[in-house]
Amino acid sequence: MASRIDLDVAGMTDTYYSGFTVWQVAKKYSVSFDTAYCRLKDNNVVMRHNYCKNGTAMQFYSDRNWLWNEYIEKEKSAQCIGNELQCSHVTIRNWLLRFGIPLRSQSNANHFSRRNILELSQRLTEMLEGELLGDGYLAIKTGRRSACYVHGTKHQEYLWWLSDEFASEGLEQSGRIRKTIYRPDRTSGKWLRDFYTIYSYTSKSYPSLLVLRDRFYPGNKKIVPSNLVLTPRNVLRWYIGDGSLTHPADARSGIVLCTCAFDPESMNVLIEQLVSIGFAPSIEKSENVIYIGVNDTPAFLQWIGPCPEPIESIYGYKWRITDNRKNKKQFDVAG
Repeated sequence: MASRIDLDVAGMTDTYYSGFTVWQVAKKYSVSFDTAYCRLKDNNVVMRHNYCKNGTAMQFYSDRNWLWNEYIEKEKSAQCIGNELQCSHVTIRNWLLRFGIPLRSQSNANHFSRRNILELSQRLTEMLEGELLGDGYLAIKTGRRSACYVHGTKHQEYLWWLSDEFASEGLEQSGRIRKTIYRPDRTSGKWLRDFYTIYSYTSKSYPSLLVLRDRFYPGNKKIVPSNLVLTPRNVLRWYIGDGSLTHPADARSGIVLCTCAFDPESMNVLIEQLVSIGFAPSIEKSENVIYIGVNDTPAFLQWIGPCPEPIESIYGYKWRITDNRKNKKQFDVAG
C-alpha cells in the first residue's frame, strides 16, 4: 500500500477554519482537492456544506421561498446565485430540482447569465420619458428579451452629454456614436441643397427597458401613456428635443411643442397634465402641435429650469425670449 504524503494537517485545519475553502487549502499546500478534503475529514474537521466559504449559505438556498424569489422573481441565474453565496451553481441547480422549481432552457439560461442589469431609478425613468416624448426610441432586441435606447440628432455634442447623463444612472452606451452623411436625394423628387450629417447613439440592451417599451409602444406605435406624469425633468428633455420659441413680428415669444406623430388620446394626456401644472396650453390642429401662450412662456421656462450648461451652446437659444411689440428685445429666462 502506498504511503500517504506527509502533510501539516493541523496547519491545514487552522487554514480551513480561518475561512479558506477546500480548494484554497489544497492550492496552498500543493495537493489535490480530494487529498485536502480527505485529510480534513480524517482530522474530524466539521466541513461547511458543499465546501462553501460562507457556512450560512445553505440556510438561504434550502429555503424554497427564498430560492424562488431569487431565481424566478429576480430572474437571477443559478451561476449568479452560486457566486453570491460562494458555492457551486450545481448545488443551486440541484436544490431548484429538489423544490420542483422549473429550470430555464439552455438558450434562456445563456441569455440570463450574460444579460445586462439596469435598475430604473426615478431620475432615469423621467429622463427616458422626456426623450421618448421627443426623438428618442426604444428598440426591441432579438427574442423580445431586452430593449435598447436609440437616439439620432445632428448635434454630436448632445449625444456626448446624453451618454454621460445616462451612464451616471447605469445606462451604458453600446459601441461608439455613429456618424452618417446623407447625400442630396434626386430620385424621390426631394431636392436637398447640401449634404447633411446625423449622429446616432445606441445604449446597451437591458430587460428592464421593456417596461418602458410596453408603456410607450403598445401595438408597436408610440403613444403617450395615460399614467405619464409631467415633471420639470422629463419636460426639459421634451422641450430640448421637440420644443421651440416662436418669434412673431409685433408680438412676444410663445412656445411650440411638436407632437405631430401623436394620436388625439395622447394629445389629451399631455394637455391635461400641462393644465394640472398651471399652464393654459392649446392645440394647433392644423399642425397637431401644442402651443404655450406668451403669458405662460416665462413661467414654463422657469419651471423646467435653465438649459444644461454642456449643451447651452447648441440649445441655449431656446431660452432667449424676444418681445417685438415696440422695439426688438431679447432676454434670457433665468432658471
